[in-house]
Order: sequence, then structure tokens, then C-alpha cells
Amino acid sequence: MQDDYLGWRAPEKGDAYRGWWRPEGGWRDGPRLCRPPMHAAGAADARAEAAKGMAIKAWQEQVINEHGERFLNYEAAYVIDEHCDPARVGEGNIIELKRCVVTAAPCLTPREEERHADAEHPQ
Repeated sequence: MQDDYLGWRAPEKGDAYRGWWRPEGGWRDGPRLCRPPMHAAGAADARAEAAKGMAIKAWQEQVINEHGERFLNYEAAYVIDEHCDPARVGEGNIIELKRCVVTAAPCLTPREEERHADAEHPQ
């Protein structure tokens, strides 16, 4: 199964129906259980750090609605892109605002991966 979104593809035909994904060429730090990448933009703010935090919060809101709480941890996500640009809000802004966008694949944390493996292969 081929997907043209930034070189992402389903790992194996047998796993494709479960919705697990990995980047073309494999993981930088070993295999992870991830869902397809999600893209989110946050609200504008004068501080780039705060604007990035709002973009991550918007991403987490999308992830929890689409995949549930197990994938909510942004630190476990496979981050594809994070960038902040000047925001165009209203006319004649005195304050220079930034709006950030994140693109990341939500992944299970190692602890959640263990739970997932135990649920799939009970002993």
C-alpha cells in the first residue's frame, strides 16, 4: 500500500488493515507503533514558544479525537515538521505575532507498546 504523503507507507501488507505506519527507510531509533501523520496549526501569539505550544495542543486535540488517549504524548510522536511563521491577524498590527504548525505521526509510548503486545499475544 503506497501513500504519497511525505514518503509514508504502510509497513507490511498484513499490518496495513490495523493502520500502523512508518516512514520510508525505517525509524531513526528503532521500530515504533504509530498512526499516520497529522497536521495542526495553533493560535497566533507574540512568543514563538507559546505559539508552538498552542500548535502542539491543537495536534493533541486532533489525535485524541481520531486515535484516543494512548497516542496523546507528543514526546513519543514521530515529528516530521515544526515551523513558525509571521501571523496575519487583522490590519495594522503593532505586535508581531507568530503562528506555528506541527506535522507528526502519533506513536505509542514504550509502556503503551508493551501493553499493546501483551493484549495481542496473551501468555
